[in-house]
Amino acid sequence: MRRIILLSVILGIASILLLAGCNRDTNSNQANDEDAEWVPEQPIEIVLPYSAGGGSDSRARILAQSMEKYLPGNQPINVINKPGGGGVPALTEVYNAKADGLTLVYSDTTPMIVNEMTSNAGYESTEFEAIGTVNEYNYALYVHPEKHPDITNWEELMEYNWEELNLGTVGVGTGPHMAGYFIGLVTEEYDPEKTNFVHYESTADAMAGFQRGDIDLIFGAHESNVQHAEEGSIKNLVLFSEKRSDISPDLPTSIELDIPNASGANEITQTIGALYAPPETPMEVKKVLSKAMEEAIEDADLIDKAENSSQFFTWRSMEDTQKRTEEIFNSLSEYTEGLQELIN
Repeated sequence: MRRIILLSVILGIASILLLAGCNRDTNSNQANDEDAEWVPEQPIEIVLPYSAGGGSDSRARILAQSMEKYLPGNQPINVINKPGGGGVPALTEVYNAKADGLTLVYSDTTPMIVNEMTSNAGYESTEFEAIGTVNEYNYALYVHPEKHPDITNWEELMEYNWEELNLGTVGVGTGPHMAGYFIGLVTEEYDPEKTNFVHYESTADAMAGFQRGDIDLIFGAHESNVQHAEEGSIKNLVLFSEKRSDISPDLPTSIELDIPNASGANEITQTIGALYAPPETPMEVKKVLSKAMEEAIEDADLIDKAENSSQFFTWRSMEDTQKRTEEIFNSLSEYTEGLQELIN
């Protein structure tokens, strides 16, 4: 009898130990599944709602080439240009794409939001999943140096009959268009409703028109036009920023020139270019993409290529990028009615 009881106890203990071991294996497998890194199994596409040859196109291609080195799986990243429609078709396509990390969009945030507010866009800007910031910039105002040699500063420009000047943009609802509109609206230095906006299809077309003398003025992302300014083909007048630029330390800011409500104009025109994924993209996918993007932007080869092509990158995390996107959306929401009248 004692032997039977002892045998039963031994068998019971063995069963408990065996069950505990199985549970440990199961828990370990579950933990490994949860910690597993997402690996893309197909090429990744970065959709670009702009034409080839511009600053955004150059940055996207430099970034894609560098990101490939830091993504697991050795899959290529292809940049696909899909211009037209103010970027709405390209953004809508990515918004409705499968949320698997294989389809992304690189877009300037302000035009993305403005087009949502002023058209029947098939997307919601703040529902995109931010991967990270590619670049951020402030707008500067440029004047044609040969057509207007007598305009050397903002005050001299304001003495002109504004309605006789042509202000170039790279398309309706684009960043330069919005800069021209909002700076006039916020500072009240000129009437944006009476501004002669001349819309081109791309940055290259606008700059060509500007250099031919077809237009008198153009707002542009300062960081993208440093080379033109150094060459003398355009003349800087003012940078709409709270502080001077490290790359153009002699260019005065709107604050220094005492332009009325300059801080308000600076805030609403400062924007970012960012990489976004479709809504509901899983966190593990976003983390892998964001990490690769950060490492790519800090890569020495990318920095060299950026400097050689006069491009500038600014990294922000996916959390900071999402927050900044929402801030820009909230700022622009105050002007929805005026924007609808302007665009439509």
